[in-house]
Amino acid sequence: MTKITELRKKYNVTQEQIAKVIGISRVNYNMKENGKRAFKQKEMMKIYQYFNKKDKRINMQDIFLA
Repeated sequence: MTKITELRKKYNVTQEQIAKVIGISRVNYNMKENGKRAFKQKEMMKIYQYFNKKDKRINMQDIFLA
């Protein structure tokens, strides 16, 4: 399980919700979350901002680095 998947589940957020936040389809998001496609820098920033609002202690490394 990836860090982003763990965070999503911890905060009860669906793939659909995150896909809407970054402006892509759920299918496309699923491929990115599972490592089949790379997140764009703009998408990573939006995801970081989304989770950082939920917990100010979360940083980019918590989401995107193993």
